[in-house]
Amino acid sequence: MDETIIKMAQALCDKDVNGEIKEVYRKALDNIHALVIVISMHKKVLFVSNSLCKILGKPVQAYQNCSCQKLDLGNRSNENCVFNRLVNEEKITYFTWQGEDYKCESSYLYDTLGNKIGFVEHILPRSNNVGPVDKKHSGINTSCYDELTGLFQRDYFCEMTRKLLDLNPQEQYVLVYCNIKRFKVINDVFSPKTGDMVLISLGNKIKKLVENIGTAARLADDKFIFCVPKAKLKKEWVMENAIITLISDTAAFSFNSTFGLYKIKDRTISVNVMCDRAKMAQQTVAAVHFANAMPYAYYDAVMRKQLMEEQYLLSQMNYALQEKQFKLYIQPVYDMKAKKIISSEALVRWKHPEKGLISPGQFINIFEKNGLITQLDRYIWDAVGSALEKRLKNKQACVPISINVSRVDFFTTTLLDDLDDVITKHNLPRKLLRVEVTESAYADDPTRIMTLVKELRARNFTVLLDDFGSGYSSLNTLKDIPLDILKIDMKFLNDFETSNRAGFILDSIITMARRLEMGVIAEGVETQQQAEFLLKAGCRNVQGFLFAKPMPLEAFFDLLDAQN
Repeated sequence: MDETIIKMAQALCDKDVNGEIKEVYRKALDNIHALVIVISMHKKVLFVSNSLCKILGKPVQAYQNCSCQKLDLGNRSNENCVFNRLVNEEKITYFTWQGEDYKCESSYLYDTLGNKIGFVEHILPRSNNVGPVDKKHSGINTSCYDELTGLFQRDYFCEMTRKLLDLNPQEQYVLVYCNIKRFKVINDVFSPKTGDMVLISLGNKIKKLVENIGTAARLADDKFIFCVPKAKLKKEWVMENAIITLISDTAAFSFNSTFGLYKIKDRTISVNVMCDRAKMAQQTVAAVHFANAMPYAYYDAVMRKQLMEEQYLLSQMNYALQEKQFKLYIQPVYDMKAKKIISSEALVRWKHPEKGLISPGQFINIFEKNGLITQLDRYIWDAVGSALEKRLKNKQACVPISINVSRVDFFTTTLLDDLDDVITKHNLPRKLLRVEVTESAYADDPTRIMTLVKELRARNFTVLLDDFGSGYSSLNTLKDIPLDILKIDMKFLNDFETSNRAGFILDSIITMARRLEMGVIAEGVETQQQAEFLLKAGCRNVQGFLFAKPMPLEAFFDLLDAQN
């Protein structure tokens, strides 16, 4: 028997499973088109699928919560009656019922202690087109359907969508690609069962939307696609389903989804290509934890040009690393009272042979989105380590250099070891290599970030929180994570000259950090007025164009040597 059916049936028998979760599984079992009955060890019927009820000739209500012994079996022969088999727990593989041949697959269900709590029957009509059943006898290809959600699989979706478009030439359709963010984390942090519930929940919502008017498929673990008339897809539906909330026995969990939309204009292209375009649109969607960001995007000609440019940069990356086209830049951090450089931040520029100097704003997000940022980060970390090692060997002046750890880095299993390797390889004092994390990384996965930051500090790394105040979890971040230094987002500095409220908030952040015994660095200082305000508020450490722009490594060390 399919393990998915067993898993869902087990939840129905388990008294410790939340009622809402059970309802999710009931709907899922109905939607996989299987003939299923679930019975407790006390011979109580817990579930009968709609498809089985149709064959039995009675509504679902006639069997639910009913004792097997009290079932009204009509005039059916006792020896051929499936329910009598279930009552007596007889193990019969095949039986004939009203002239139709059936194949039964039985399985006991167990609780976490290994006790029997019920059993499930999966009944397969050997010649009946009820859904994805026995390939050999039914004539239905089981590969057409996803067993967990009941939605189509990709090939069958493309086939049925093509038929839908051909049968309705005047109707305008839109193709929607949906991805659940960080789905692997859901399985790892919670459980595969929770992951299944998320998939079933979203699958049911999509199924309800496309019922009788469209098509839908589950493409991979956390990816769905569906086709509906443009007039039926409302912005409200997309916004509502951008956040999926599930209630377990102990807590409520919310997970973000993003959508890519492709308006079908050219029906001559293949449905596979249409799917790819919807996927392209989804990949451009900004992170939904920002309040002003939309969880969806439409495919258009501008996007296609942008994506082609992205693909070009991605294709060039490995060669660029080999040829050392990525150049290390350093921006100093100044102590305004002491009037000297006290630390710095490592940045990167791409010196492309054709496009010239490419700023990080043009490629960092692309590399993050495609997971390649980890290679670039480690290239920069090693370059910083090598530069500091050389300075130490020559007994030249050094200040701490902070390296950036991207959001993607936090989801790699080797992050801590890789940072330790930089220290070991270049024989560096840990105080010289600082680690910067962004506030947005905390918003993505607070629990994981908290754990890793604590471990970094346990290994004697100084941890800085970059862009503090840019997100909407700033105070939670301070409450939960033991940080060493806050780097205040430059937006506060941009706003404070025109907004008294921004100035008050900026002053409060500095005071709060001081009381929490954290250092503070103000980023983006560009005017003398900003510098004077910060100094008056108690923030003496600054970084910005007023003091120095990011510069090549050699120029930075020349500047450092000049002050010593």
